Amino acid sequence: MAAGGVYNRNSRVQQRGLIPGMRLLERAASAVDLPDAPQPIMIADYGCSGGRNSLAPVATAIETLRRRANTPINVAHTDLPDNDFSALFDTLWNDPASYTAMPAVFPMAIGRSFYHQVLPHDSVTLGWSAWSINWLSRPPAAIPDHVQVSYSADRDTRSAYAHQAEADWRDFLIARGAEMRAGARLVVVLAAADDDGTAGYRPMFDAAWAGLRALVDEGLLDEDFY
Repeated sequence: MAAGGVYNRNSRVQQRGLIPGMRLLERAASAVDLPDAPQPIMIADYGCSGGRNSLAPVATAIETLRRRANTPINVAHTDLPDNDFSALFDTLWNDPASYTAMPAVFPMAIGRSFYHQVLPHDSVTLGWSAWSINWLSRPPAAIPDHVQVSYSADRDTRSAYAHQAEADWRDFLIARGAEMRAGARLVVVLAAADDDGTAGYRPMFDAAWAGLRALVDEGLLDEDFY
């Protein structure tokens, strides 16, 4: 992810798409089993990016949990090691909408892929992940004829991505199963496929592919760049 708060400034579509998930998160926070005092509550934000789109969901969870308990709340924001953590910290401490103004709330950040365990066993009370699961742990193959694999005509490529997605989802759930306490809740927001298995937004993806091909044809990009 590019540094300098790029994601924070260019993720309004993702932000608007959080609303249905936030309703589920509020319901989860209302029903989740809480640890006995004085153990703190742990909220895990899996895939925080620059933090802007984490503020409202985490604040919603905290406000709901605070109606049930006054124990301290830890918030663990996780993302890849090369994430824009500087933007995250600046957002947490300086954004007027930040939840850090609430009492007895303690944020932290962890730079590791969530396809591995990132928090101790039996430590997480409430988990949240928005859009990040759509990113695979690695690209299993180059896509020879498009920018979006579901629009590729290459069956082997589509199969490789399907197998990688299945393996990543399994690894994600195994890691969360280790981290989450008995009775914990996890809310995941991600883009779904159409009934035919495609990703939607076809005109946009086709335009991106056509633009890349035009740059290659004009000699402005090497064939292997994309």
